[in-house]
Amino acid sequence: MPEELRSCLTYANVMATVAVFVALGGTSYAVVSGSIGSREIKNNSVRTKDIRNNDIRSKDVRNGSLLAEDFKAGQLRPGSPGTTGAQGATGAQGAPGVSGLQRVFATSAINSDSPKSATATCPAGKRVIGSGGQHVGGVSGSEGPNGLTDVVIDQIAPSDENTIPGTVTVSAFEEEATAASWSVNAFALCANVS
Repeated sequence: MPEELRSCLTYANVMATVAVFVALGGTSYAVVSGSIGSREIKNNSVRTKDIRNNDIRSKDVRNGSLLAEDFKAGQLRPGSPGTTGAQGATGAQGAPGVSGLQRVFATSAINSDSPKSATATCPAGKRVIGSGGQHVGGVSGSEGPNGLTDVVIDQIAPSDENTIPGTVTVSAFEEEATAASWSVNAFALCANVS
């Protein structure tokens, strides 16, 4: 038997047999020895289930290739605060605010004395934002549109805008002497101004 086998062993037969073993056993050898390279892996064929848990490390991931969305919320630490920017321009100043509008009235004595004045004073904390005055009486002859007025107002003087509480003083006098009784009234529009 060995004689017959030896007579069949030619260089060509031996090489053919070795080629068959290499072809059939080469892949198995690579699996056993752990030497599978990218040539042996079909593109897009490795799945998550094919990778052992906790086996991918930093050295296996290309630097700068991961994005923020690749991480769970809270996994990335926030960066340090940046420097404070320059202060912006001051905005336009709006009109002052007004609240608590109130009309204050004051009157003088009612008689025929001349001159007379009345001063309307705003409540505490309020300023004058408007003023007015009038006289009542002091008419010679008939009352109404045809009557002659002998009294004239010569001054309506509100305090300045910074005076708190504000005042309005109205004064009048007899331009023509009259025995008729008359009075002068002062009005102040008062408000809180911010």
